[in-house]
Amino acid sequence: MKRILKVLSCGMLSACLASAALSVNLQPATGQLNGQPGDTLGWGFSIFNFGLNQYDVVTSSWFCDPGQNPASTTCAPALGTYTDFIASNGTVIAPNQNVSQPYDPLAMTGLGSFAIFKNAPAGGDAGTIVLTYDVYDADPFSGSANLILSDQQVSTHASVEVQPTTTPVPEPGTVAGIGLGLVALAANRRRRRR
Repeated sequence: MKRILKVLSCGMLSACLASAALSVNLQPATGQLNGQPGDTLGWGFSIFNFGLNQYDVVTSSWFCDPGQNPASTTCAPALGTYTDFIASNGTVIAPNQNVSQPYDPLAMTGLGSFAIFKNAPAGGDAGTIVLTYDVYDADPFSGSANLILSDQQVSTHASVEVQPTTTPVPEPGTVAGIGLGLVALAANRRRRRR
């Protein structure tokens, strides 16, 4: 029996934590990902920095299941493994600027990936995706920037649901082809015995 994984989330990370200076839209626009056990899926993103005179540098992202502390980077989702892509890409968002990046597992771009366990059980639960960032008074790669705030967080609720799929029913033409093959094998066997 096959299962499908659905990851549902808020459209904007900032909507889940109002004090954030970033608004983050997950891609695809619906915020939903679908897959089967063994698949690896991921999110692209679009981040807007609405902080005045501040440069935001994304430092990490992770996924937490319910009951786990979203402020802890030791969260581990029960239905798969989350891999952070965005922190390793050195994503800097200038004041009043937007940065977008699609999910690409080969180039390791986007927010991150979610590898579904091959034996993921049917059912699901809700979780949290957390993004951390540091705030600077200038471009941190210019050499003259000062760190203003560190380890700022935005988070979004995500729901992971594994659903069984229906078993495909063979088409009538396929059944007829199998039947003719079996008849031919039986006839061939009779010829050999004679």
